[in-house]
Amino acid sequence: LLELCMSDAQQVSSKKSDKSTTSSSVQVRSKAMKVLAELCELDDGTLGLIQDQKVHDCFDACIQDDAVSVREAAVDLVSRICTRSEDLALDYFDLLVHACGDSGSSVQRQAIKTLWETCALPLAFPRRLEAAATIVVRLRAMEEGVKARTVKSLRQFWFLGSKSQSEEF
Repeated sequence: LLELCMSDAQQVSSKKSDKSTTSSSVQVRSKAMKVLAELCELDDGTLGLIQDQKVHDCFDACIQDDAVSVREAAVDLVSRICTRSEDLALDYFDLLVHACGDSGSSVQRQAIKTLWETCALPLAFPRRLEAAATIVVRLRAMEEGVKARTVKSLRQFWFLGSKSQSEEF
């Protein structure tokens, strides 16, 4: 399954002239990532899928994939993983930071939302300030809708106090 997620990432770039192969390959990688997501969701920790370095490498490869659908599936999974615990959010923090700068607005939006909710808001999160700084640094490159929500959230976070921090990003 991990090999399917990362399969032919290099072959795709060498076969760009054959759209059906590229499209089919993207669909396979995207579906494989979604299946991996379901397995990780079902794993209560006994299999240790989420902590497995091969799985982490797979997420890393998928977040850097050429196809936005594969990157979306990877960020969606990483987002769900990060909500499980602070330790998991810390493990996948760098992947989220990378995804915040993604060229796909849906990937970027999900990564920023997750970074905000799981890393910037929790007072005890060790990389809290780094998460907030990452979001601020990305403001210029953000799509207007994402930018507006981000500015609103940061304003609430810094200027209105903890009462409104729980509002939805």
